[in-house]
Amino acid sequence: MATHPHAPYAHAVMAALGDLHDPANSWTAYDSDNGEVMLMETVIRLDDDKTRQTGWTGGLFLFWSQVRGWEWAYETDDGRNSDPEPLITGPLVTDPAHIVRATHTLLSAHGHKQLPATGRERSHTGPVTLTPALKNATTSSDSYDPDLDRETAHELAAYAVAPGTTGSAPE
Repeated sequence: MATHPHAPYAHAVMAALGDLHDPANSWTAYDSDNGEVMLMETVIRLDDDKTRQTGWTGGLFLFWSQVRGWEWAYETDDGRNSDPEPLITGPLVTDPAHIVRATHTLLSAHGHKQLPATGRERSHTGPVTLTPALKNATTSSDSYDPDLDRETAHELAAYAVAPGTTGSAPE
């Protein structure tokens, strides 16, 4: 996951979700489906035991991309996913605490009817430095436009750990 430009952000969201998500069935991707635009995606499967305890019969998923932001879907009886629905509105790079709050709403009785929740970006202090992967994602060439605007790249960079440090970016 570390080579994907959005991996630190995805990791911060998964860490904030804690045992609400299933790490073995959660992932990030940075792929092109049309040969031009690279799409950053995160798929987080919520823990099946927790979803069943709240009345869902199939799995629940959270999805993020730099195009659509945060969405959720449920697993249908035939093993496919429902059409994604908005999980949260607000900035593309929403504070992980707001994602957790929206997930708790989703897991509450009839909570899906209360979505989308409203989110905000995390307040961060000090300068942020783009990782090499984020720099590459903001670079255009003669054959394609950049995959990511610089503002979103800076929001994602706030979740990257500075070289030579350990842990996560400050909350």
